[in-house]
Amino acid sequence: MTYFFFNSFICIPQKVKETERYIWLPQNEYSEKMIENFISKISFDAKIFVENVFSLSFLKEKVEIFSQNEKQKNVKENQKIAFFVPSDTLAKSAFVIYSSFHDKKNAIFFTSGNQNHSDTFLKNHQLEFLHFNLKNLRKIKPDIMILFNDWGKKYIVSFCRWLKIPVICVQESVIDFSKKLKKMQQADFVFLQGIITAKELNREIMFITGNPRYENLIVQKNVTSQYDVMINCNFTYGIHEDVREDWLNNIIEVLKELELSYFISQHPRDTGNLSNYKNVFKSNVDVVESQIRNAKILITRFSSLAHESLLMDKYVVYFNPHKEKIKYDFEFNEKFIFYSTNKNSLLSCLKKIKQTDFSAIKSEVAKYLALHCIQQTDLPTNNIISLLKNKFFSKSFSLKDFIEIIKYWVKKLIRK
Repeated sequence: MTYFFFNSFICIPQKVKETERYIWLPQNEYSEKMIENFISKISFDAKIFVENVFSLSFLKEKVEIFSQNEKQKNVKENQKIAFFVPSDTLAKSAFVIYSSFHDKKNAIFFTSGNQNHSDTFLKNHQLEFLHFNLKNLRKIKPDIMILFNDWGKKYIVSFCRWLKIPVICVQESVIDFSKKLKKMQQADFVFLQGIITAKELNREIMFITGNPRYENLIVQKNVTSQYDVMINCNFTYGIHEDVREDWLNNIIEVLKELELSYFISQHPRDTGNLSNYKNVFKSNVDVVESQIRNAKILITRFSSLAHESLLMDKYVVYFNPHKEKIKYDFEFNEKFIFYSTNKNSLLSCLKKIKQTDFSAIKSEVAKYLALHCIQQTDLPTNNIISLLKNKFFSKSFSLKDFIEIIKYWVKKLIRK
């Protein structure tokens, strides 16, 4: 496999060979670290080409340098951008990007109804929106459609391809890239939160922008925490829901032994009955940030809250006694992000945390976050808005797209 790391949009060829991968990176102090991390985790016989706009030092012997002398083409100002946001969480991510637009009149929001509170979020922020359907899509006819989930409602991509509207999927959380759902495989292009994701995702072209959802978390640090530990209870959509109580009970037993105060944050889509537990607080997109700030340590299972907590100077413990497969490389390091599989190891992690000064490892945390989700020197929205000035293209309408549209219409008829 041959990999090309680039920053100039014109480095992307019209047709990409099956043995080639193109990865766009922002130019900042972490660019070389990103390339180095990627190289360390792929096949040793891969060929690596790096555009000469990046400053390289100790990587020079491992890569080949290429240059791009042409002037930038395919730049289009004032593109009409549409966001499809089927939940309040995704609406919040879209809102962060939208807030940085110079001309906000060129943006439109589509929702699928208010089942997951997306309409409510947009109304609260005084934003106009339309419910998604073919009529409204034709009416708006955006230059680009942005999704934050391209596997839940595949017909969105298919309708856009029918109308030749390019679709970009922005990664807004850590993702389990299991083969069944083919996450971030439907959209024409993907904007990824970190280089760690790029090695997991089999795409010909990828853009490492960082995660816009995390930008505001960098601000407002040093807030006094009322509790020692926040327990993130997020057993949702039937995934490992049968182990919820055992998971909570094991954690609480250890916390009691260490005399650590705690509260339980219950995910808005976790439907478990937690009436037998104390200090249970319902979570949602509007309160989860303040909940994280109200503790010194996060104990969780698979969740994007791990990165959000690190951004707010909190230690993270991934507790996995039920041995679920973790299809994301968190790079557990036993310094600020720990991994535990039983009560004894959880006890050991928490004891080690109590003896550690977070301020002494903040530079290491910043490097970690730059690889995983956000570079503080190049904010994700700046990267995204810069990229959106380029002219993206829509992939050809296929038989698969036709089938998705037929399934969409059949479901609509059945509901009637």
